[in-house]
Amino acid sequence: RGTQKTVLERKAPPTFDVIIEILEVDKLAIHHDVMSTVDRMLRGASPRPEIRVRTSQGEVEVVQKGESAPVTNGEPRVFETSSHPHTPAAQEYQLSAPREIPPATRIYSYGVSRNRLERAIRELRLPVYITKDLNEANAVIALKAHTRGASARLQDAINRGLPMYVVRSNTYAQVASALRDMFHLPADSTPDEEELALQEARESAERVHEFGEPVELNPQNSYLRRLQHELIQTFGLSSDSIGAEPNRRVRVSKR
Repeated sequence: RGTQKTVLERKAPPTFDVIIEILEVDKLAIHHDVMSTVDRMLRGASPRPEIRVRTSQGEVEVVQKGESAPVTNGEPRVFETSSHPHTPAAQEYQLSAPREIPPATRIYSYGVSRNRLERAIRELRLPVYITKDLNEANAVIALKAHTRGASARLQDAINRGLPMYVVRSNTYAQVASALRDMFHLPADSTPDEEELALQEARESAERVHEFGEPVELNPQNSYLRRLQHELIQTFGLSSDSIGAEPNRRVRVSKR
């Protein structure tokens, strides 16, 4: 109709922190804060990158100063955990007591599937970057099996107060639960419970097939557990319910 019906939004944090745009052979535009640049463009505003040119003498000269990238003080921030200790999300990870969420959180992944972490960030629309540099991370998300052999460098960061979220299994449901609680998002900010429960069962069945080790799922009600059992049977695997309500859950294993 020639009109914009909705406000455009980013679906996820940008892949790169900085983008260099080649305008001419001797002229570059540097976008130091890609997130802000994309947001400005979606609002219909023109970005203001730093412009650098190479002079005839071979020197590089800044002819336009751009927007500055957000600066942090380098100190690890902390996040507030859920006030509901009996919810599945609260049982899957531990964290330091937080008070403030930084505008752009940098998470260091330790053993957690990057694809599932990126998907959770994208679907929850969180201002989160995955960093490979532990020194610039605001938080760590780690797979429980990997924490037993945590490196001295990682342990030192934790001792300095960097919060660490420990997920029991490498499934989307548990990774999303950790992120959702970190940012105080309501439980209905992800797909419906049935879809999420079946998705976790499917991913766990694939892991059991691949590695042979039993996997415990998140606690669910009896109806969702029954659906999980039925799905797991289609993979030719064994499943049983363990624990007491409200923490009763499905365990997947080989027959």
